[in-house]
Amino acid sequence: MKNNVAHFPVDNLLTKRFYTPAEQLKGSFQIYSREIDENMRQVLSLAKLQLLSLTVQQDPPFKKNPYKLVGTVVTNLEDLGKKLSLEDVVINGFANSIIRKLKRLFETGFCVVKFSVRGKVIKLEAIKELVVFCILQQLIYPGLNIYDPGTMALVVRYQKNKIDIELTREKNNQPLILDIEEMVKLKQRLKSIGGTISYKGQQWETLKIIINTG
Repeated sequence: MKNNVAHFPVDNLLTKRFYTPAEQLKGSFQIYSREIDENMRQVLSLAKLQLLSLTVQQDPPFKKNPYKLVGTVVTNLEDLGKKLSLEDVVINGFANSIIRKLKRLFETGFCVVKFSVRGKVIKLEAIKELVVFCILQQLIYPGLNIYDPGTMALVVRYQKNKIDIELTREKNNQPLILDIEEMVKLKQRLKSIGGTISYKGQQWETLKIIINTG
């Protein structure tokens, strides 16, 4: 006798009605935790690749003890990864967390940074803090280059009913411009938390993100 196997659409099995609100929130946290970890792994891989391919002419100190230099940078970045867990981002907020990351990337020579936080800090819901942080770390990554460090300028303004974020990105003295697909994805992601993203007028090197808090 032939056995009949019942097949159920995967989407139906994964709909929200099968989960309590607490379980849904836990699932979201796991997604953002993986995204934060994956970004740090990408940064570490980039650091190792670029450092090991440096020549003595490009970086004379590299001649003395190249593996020690690589080890120091990698250790610093690994230490940063340990300090930028999901819990840290939620507790300290996206602005404090992304600035800490920018500082460490500057110290290791991968970018030139400027940053400013203005106004009284507004604490967002945990998911919103994580979404904004993940987007900012995603936008910073393309500018990392030890041969010719990109420039990142971040300004966060906390206002009465919104948070205004401006991120200027340049590499090789040229603005880093998002393609249409990238911009659409970021718009969709920010819309889910009441946010928007656009370029600041005709300044193609500066992205403007607004998070509504009112």
